[in-house]
Amino acid sequence: HVEFLRGIANPIGVKCGPSLAADELLRLCDALDPEREPGRLTLILRIGAAAIEAVLPGWLCALKAEGRQPLLVCDPMHGNTERGGPRKLRRYEVMLGEVQRFFATVRG
Repeated sequence: HVEFLRGIANPIGVKCGPSLAADELLRLCDALDPEREPGRLTLILRIGAAAIEAVLPGWLCALKAEGRQPLLVCDPMHGNTERGGPRKLRRYEVMLGEVQRFFATVRG
């Protein structure tokens, strides 16, 4: 998918989960936005409330060190799914906690 998306001129959004290492994130940025065009790359963070404070600071440091400024979107719906029988559950307070931690970390 990454190779295909390299050739697309439109803005691109990439879903990023907690298992993505900072060096992998930078390689994605290099591949999908080599010219560092403002607004070209949006990182859709699907980290989860339990991992956001462990993962996001490292990503932000890596991006800053490389002079990268992709758009960041917090998507708490997908990193905080619980199973409740046949249904997927997402607890409001957990999702809200992730959003609050996201903003606190980004604002630093």
